[in-house]
Amino acid sequence: MRSHLQNPSDKMDHQAYSANDNVCPVHRDEHGSWWPHALASGAVPRLEDPLQRGYPAAPLAPKNGRLYDAWYHKKVVLKGVSWFGFNNKQGMVDGLWAGGSSAATDFQAVVYELKLLGFNTVRLPFTFDMLKSRGLNQVQKCTSSTKSSWAKRATDPDIQPQPEYAGVPNPPVYLDVPVTSRHLCNTYLPSNNTASIERLMWTVQNLVANGFYVVLDYHPDPTDTLALDVETFARAWTYTWAAVACLPNFASDIRGRLLLDLLNEPDKIGTAGLGWTRSGTVPGLDELYLTTMDTIESITPNDALFMVQGSVLSQATDRGARDNKFGLSAGDGFVTNTATMSKYDLTDPRGFFNELLKRPYKNRLLLAPHLYGPSVSGVAAAAAFDVAAKVDSSWGVLATDGYCNGNECMRLPVVAGEMGSQLQTQDDLAYYDGIAQYVQLGIAGDGSESPLVGWIWWAYNANSAGTGGLTTDDWQDLLWPKIRYLVDYYGLKPWYENPAAFIKNIEAEKNDALMARAAADAAAHSAAGAADQSPLNLTGLPVVRFGAKPSADAAAAGAGAAADTTVGGQLEVPATVEYIP
Repeated sequence: MRSHLQNPSDKMDHQAYSANDNVCPVHRDEHGSWWPHALASGAVPRLEDPLQRGYPAAPLAPKNGRLYDAWYHKKVVLKGVSWFGFNNKQGMVDGLWAGGSSAATDFQAVVYELKLLGFNTVRLPFTFDMLKSRGLNQVQKCTSSTKSSWAKRATDPDIQPQPEYAGVPNPPVYLDVPVTSRHLCNTYLPSNNTASIERLMWTVQNLVANGFYVVLDYHPDPTDTLALDVETFARAWTYTWAAVACLPNFASDIRGRLLLDLLNEPDKIGTAGLGWTRSGTVPGLDELYLTTMDTIESITPNDALFMVQGSVLSQATDRGARDNKFGLSAGDGFVTNTATMSKYDLTDPRGFFNELLKRPYKNRLLLAPHLYGPSVSGVAAAAAFDVAAKVDSSWGVLATDGYCNGNECMRLPVVAGEMGSQLQTQDDLAYYDGIAQYVQLGIAGDGSESPLVGWIWWAYNANSAGTGGLTTDDWQDLLWPKIRYLVDYYGLKPWYENPAAFIKNIEAEKNDALMARAAADAAAHSAAGAADQSPLNLTGLPVVRFGAKPSADAAAAGAGAAADTTVGGQLEVPATVEYIP
């Protein structure tokens, strides 16, 4: 492997990178049916070679309804794209099989192009079943291309004059390909001979090294019933998070750059969907989310950033998965106003928010509603002011005024976890124009006046039903009307708009990352020398069950019962930064 870094002192220190490589074995417990096969032996997912560390972005520091970078306290707006594949049997992001030019079908080329287009976030939908399974072979024949070809693909062809493609900065991570393999793409990916979680961990590290924030999104098919079992769901997430937290560069490079989107569109799960509160044997989102976050927090305090989606379901006992009286997109639904909840018979999220205010991670949670126009949501078209009024009553008020329980108020950061469309109908264009007017990201590009701290477009994939992708059906070319729309209305800033400023910003990000890494590595080595290197041991992991009554034995144990809720051999992760209180 080689890097494009010109200064020898900038090259990756493999020894520093792998210093903690063996301090975090994970042991399977008696509930380990959801623990991926590759980890059953107690080994953390390992790469055959250490991955280049590149230049991670600054860790995120949520505060008072905003996102900041934790190094310089500058506002951050997430501008993202979903790239699925870990949820549809590929066992890797999709489209790498398409062939054609490597500029369109090679992983490192596409990642570089997304960065040139101005995206700073990639959302990776996955399922726990896929993480346990082998994916498909992604090595394919392709036509070799150069960095200039990658830059050309990421440049609006209508821009005149065209910029100098050769002037773009080098990719933060460059994965060298032997001469004998120059007409093959994706030869450097982890093998598909093991469980797909290894590729997911590799992909997370690669994207972070390329300066992206990464969202892990549990994205099951609506027929998947895992979320109906609270404890199993919490364990599945905790084991997956443990794999991330045990990566050797977690503390210095990954912490604060990864967000956990706990459940995609919960109002479509199972036969009836999930509301905010329990309905018979169907758990509420309050119980599901709090149990999962409490359990993750119990093994790695202060480390995880969470995202949660809402529910549009009514409280009616005969409600169906799409009983949506208020007219919000699936995955939206955070209405806390009593009169509105009563009028539309909505399930009540206030119990969740009241409990959240008591939690140590309350400042590390983002709301992630989905925003879809009529062609996808099935909700009737409405005037722009009506669209704005509905989303304001759902999450806008929580971002701007905050949630108050009578004693305490807290503003919650909001990122549009999914939005997407073919942008070919007047109703969809009117919907997204109305959202754009409300969130004002096209005007206030830094997010200073917007109720949103970011958005994630669905999806990069050409094979996305309903919305299409950012590419043509053959994956070879980008769909420029969509890119231009995001530039004009949602603040996307591609490299070709101001190449000099883009290059200057990339260089500044590189220097910031190198300085922060030096400090973090020094702190990690110091902590490693002084601390007991006990492993993160999940044997007998107790789920921190929200809302469960203690057993008679536990109640009788008194103080001993409290001790039983802690995890032995807790992982001590050196902090890269302190989150802003």
